[in-house]
Amino acid sequence: MKIVGRTVSDTLWSILREVESRCGEIQFHKQDPQGNYGSYQLKDGQHHIWVRTDSNLTSPQFEHIVAHEMMHAVQVEQNWPTAKAAQDYGDGSCEAKLVARGLQALGDEIISLGFARQLARELHSLVLDLDVEDRLKKLERSCRIVFDRTYQMEGRYQNLKRRLEPGSSLSPGSFNLEYERLALSYAQEMSSTSTRKASLQKLYLKHAPSVAEKGKELLRILGEKGWGNPEQALTSMIAIRDSLGLAKTCIIVNPRSESGSWG
Repeated sequence: MKIVGRTVSDTLWSILREVESRCGEIQFHKQDPQGNYGSYQLKDGQHHIWVRTDSNLTSPQFEHIVAHEMMHAVQVEQNWPTAKAAQDYGDGSCEAKLVARGLQALGDEIISLGFARQLARELHSLVLDLDVEDRLKKLERSCRIVFDRTYQMEGRYQNLKRRLEPGSSLSPGSFNLEYERLALSYAQEMSSTSTRKASLQKLYLKHAPSVAEKGKELLRILGEKGWGNPEQALTSMIAIRDSLGLAKTCIIVNPRSESGSWG
C-alpha cells in the first residue's frame, strides 16, 4: 500500500482505514520540499493532508508525519478548538464585528495577514500537537508501530537556530510577530521530547532572554490549564493568546458551542 507514492507498513494502513471509518476519506498530496513536513486542512468538508516525500526520510519518519496529520483530522471530527487570523473574517461576519474596534485602533500598525495566519497556526500547533503526540504514543504501544520524530525535531532546531541570530531585534508587537512566534516555539520545543532542548535553551538565553521568559510563562499556562481534552485546549489557547497580547489579532474558534462561538 502506498501514500503519495511511498510504500507504508500494513500497520499504518490499518490505522488509516480506522481513521477514515470515523472521519471519512482523506485526500493525500505531496508537500513542497521547502514547505512544512506535513500539513492538514479541512476544505469543503473534505480532509486533506500534505506530506513531504524527501528521499532521505526513513519509513518511521515518513509514517510519523502521515500519522501526525491524520490525528488532526480526528481532532476536527471531535470538534477541538482552532486558532484563526482575525483578518480572515469578512466585514459582515460576527467575528469581524467582534474585533473591528481593536483592528481600527491599530491603524498603520495592523498586523499583516500572512504573519497573523502563521502565528495562529503556531498557537494551534503548540496546544493541539501535544494531544496528537499523546495519541501517537498510545498507537505505538497498542499497535506496535515505531514513529521517528528526530527528523522534524532537528529541522525545527536548525530553523530556530537561524532565527536566533546575534543582534536580532525582538520586541512584542512588531509587524512580523517574531517575538510572539519565537515564544510559542520555545514552549513547543521545551514541551517536546527533543534532544536539543538544552542547546536551544542556551541559544534563547543568550540571544533572546525576554522571549525565553515569555515562553516559560506559556509553558506554565499549559501546565495549569492542560490540553488533554477540547475544553482544556480551548482554555489554554485563549489564555496563551491573551498572554501574548494578541486578542485582536487571533480568534479562537470553539466548534463545540451551539453557535460555533469564538473567544
